[in-house]
Amino acid sequence: MSPPDFAAALAAGVTIVTPNNRLARALVARHDEAMRERGARAWPAARVLPWQAWLRGLWQDALAADALDPAQPLLAEAASAFLWDRIVGETATLLDPRGAAERAAEAWTLFHAWREPDESHTAWARAGIADDVAAFARWADRYAASVAAAGAVDAAHAADALAAAATRIPAWRDADVVLAGFFAPTRQQSRLVAALRAAGTRVAEAALPRGRAGRTQRVACATPQAELVAALRAARARCAAEPGARIGLVFGDLDDRRHEVV
Repeated sequence: MSPPDFAAALAAGVTIVTPNNRLARALVARHDEAMRERGARAWPAARVLPWQAWLRGLWQDALAADALDPAQPLLAEAASAFLWDRIVGETATLLDPRGAAERAAEAWTLFHAWREPDESHTAWARAGIADDVAAFARWADRYAASVAAAGAVDAAHAADALAAAATRIPAWRDADVVLAGFFAPTRQQSRLVAALRAAGTRVAEAALPRGRAGRTQRVACATPQAELVAALRAARARCAAEPGARIGLVFGDLDDRRHEVV
């Protein structure tokens, strides 16, 4: 599917799935702007969902169809983060346990996104490899046990569980989905898409429109404060010249300099 087909797909009620929240918001904003330019005063909301939100909707479909064995709720993101915080805090003495818990949660998600179906982290705790990897494996064991004890499934496992249940969910037959902006789908994503197609879902893949060629310029400043002033002045000048422009400034150390920036 080419980029100009997005409008037609949205008008037809097709679900568009993006890899992240930012792209989903951008596509919705583009659709709303196009509707306003056509003179519309009201229109159905565009069905554009980031991957994780889409998975949660699919999970509800699977529960409604009684297709999951056993039927388990999907663990909320906040509950998952709480478990990682508790496990890391109880089993390690670290300067930044919350930061370690966040990195461990990211590693858990990344591992499941790219692993083969029969690949497990369990052996890492006894493999004699780097201490941080072994520590992660021990935390992961406790996390998996905690999720199981709660009678739930976490987001990292959701796609594989849905792939296994795909053929038992009538709502997915003859459904239309467009994947937008997935430049390098993970193995887990590819498995789910293949299962959906086998179950009768029409899944198309759409490339995003290319933006204008950019121009880069490197500016050297005497101090970090001078660099900040130069960046903000450049942004202000761009705003004055192009009131409709969207401008982003990236700070590698914004947590430390937020007050200065404001």
